[in-house]
Amino acid sequence: MTSPPRRWARAERLDAARTFDALRARTGVRLTFDGPCPGGQIGTAYVRWPDQRRSVLKWRPHSRAADLEAGPLTVSRVLRQAGCPAPATELVAQVDHAVVMVQELLPGTKVDHLDHDVLVQALGGVLSIMPGSRGPAPHLPALSSLADAPRRLPPPPCDARHRTPLPDPA
Repeated sequence: MTSPPRRWARAERLDAARTFDALRARTGVRLTFDGPCPGGQIGTAYVRWPDQRRSVLKWRPHSRAADLEAGPLTVSRVLRQAGCPAPATELVAQVDHAVVMVQELLPGTKVDHLDHDVLVQALGGVLSIMPGSRGPAPHLPALSSLADAPRRLPPPPCDARHRTPLPDPA
């Protein structure tokens, strides 16, 4: 018995003007739109506070603020307290079916190619604070195997029967 194919709903686009109005009505905070975030992000926008500080407005449709507070926002706070470069969450509000968050805009650059070195750099801070950690990523087998990835050939294409080829045991 097979499951029917799962149909993913189309991602909902942030309506910045409507979100700003609703956020102002709920919190009294007056943010101004400072442009869309690059790279096709449809649920984020750059904003400015009254003091001209720049932040990122994020919109998570069909979510509850309490769930985010109990999960990812708490994890982010703990990581920040441990010294990891996670953005501070400056404002959270329930706006109808969505959670609207404003987070600190951290300096950084876009990652064009993810390889072992970039992954170690990105995860190094997180891994260094984990209990029992002996340093960044190289001691983790899953990440250590990535170091060899650029030198390995990709697997051959699957055969006509759509089976994944198994490595030669020899």
